[in-house]
Amino acid sequence: MTGTTTPRPRPTDLGSAVDTAAGILGPIATRSHPLAPLTTYRVGGPAALFVRACTLADLASGLNSGTIVFELAKLGALSRAALVVEDRYSALLKVAHAPAGFLPDLLARVQVRYPEIPIVFAETRPLAEEWTFRWLGAALAASQATDDEDDVP
Repeated sequence: MTGTTTPRPRPTDLGSAVDTAAGILGPIATRSHPLAPLTTYRVGGPAALFVRACTLADLASGLNSGTIVFELAKLGALSRAALVVEDRYSALLKVAHAPAGFLPDLLARVQVRYPEIPIVFAETRPLAEEWTFRWLGAALAASQATDDEDDVP
């Protein structure tokens, strides 16, 4: 049927959500990753799931090799997903070993193929972290609102 989508299964608790996400994200995600070395004051327990940031080099490599398509397909299995790149979009035009316009063209094709997964360029790591923090908060709120709707008789 045209225009219909199959609902994705939703984890019922945080543990199963972490397991699902870890299985989909594969090598870019680490379970029980220590956070203290990454903080200013060197404090913090382990993260249930730590996801490595995507750099411009990671994105360029994934676009050139085609692996980004497979990674986005995996992310598409999640109820919500996003890709945040720590750099400017214009930097894609200046990547050595790629003609100007080649990588942005590939990126456009990938975005058309996976419109449900936003690809956001954040100029610096703090901006990437800020965007991700706000996106995760919105995703959590949307998930909780959906859960509340499911409880209504």
